[in-house]
Amino acid sequence: MAKEKGNNNEQLTYESAVEELNTLVERVEDKESSFEQVEKDVKRAMELIAFCKNELKGYRERFEQIQAQSSADNQTENGAQNQEGDFPF
Repeated sequence: MAKEKGNNNEQLTYESAVEELNTLVERVEDKESSFEQVEKDVKRAMELIAFCKNELKGYRERFEQIQAQSSADNQTENGAQNQEGDFPF
């Protein structure tokens, strides 16, 4: 699930957001960064964290849908076999 980055036209993915977060952490930890740069980096990091949380929530929801569908398919399949007189073992 890709989103556009705020200031440019590149696509933001979960992986690229994590990569950018790692870069921001390194810059914030740099003792020579100005306060203004640290402030900008922290704000951007908060945006990226929110994006990542949203992406993970979407992945989780899709996984749960797949899991529920798989369970429903298995129950339907097992029910059809039992109705035909097959033994469950």
